Amino acid sequence: MIKFSKAEIKDGKIEIVETKEIDSSVIRKCPHYILDMSHYNEDNSCKCWDKNEVIMKEWGYKWNNKKGVWE
Repeated sequence: MIKFSKAEIKDGKIEIVETKEIDSSVIRKCPHYILDMSHYNEDNSCKCWDKNEVIMKEWGYKWNNKKGVWE
């Protein structure tokens, strides 16, 4: 299990605002092995297969219509 945490600085102190645990087997199934908690859905599925996922395009990936995956 891998635990991700998102932190913000509030009043000069680091505060954890979000945490998410994802099993390492889920991450190993990701074609790009992305280690960012925002890349995984609530059911811990990978967003590499979601054509409508905006962040993948922002990160520089291109959608492959033939394979149905971000590359």
